[in-house]
Amino acid sequence: MRHLKTFAFRLPAGFVVLAGLFLFLILRGSAPLAAADTTWMAEYFNNTTLSGPPAYFRQESDI
Repeated sequence: MRHLKTFAFRLPAGFVVLAGLFLFLILRGSAPLAAADTTWMAEYFNNTTLSGPPAYFRQESDI
């Protein structure tokens, strides 16, 4: 009878540990990925609404 009580306790405890591990792995997210291209396309407009074609554009390596 004592063995049955031990098994009955271990089953829910094991489930709680596995569920906690699963939630930890899901909720922590993934590692951020590095950008493949480190240059940025900059577009400069000669108006405040940023409408129409850009007046000037170039590739920026540092922002």
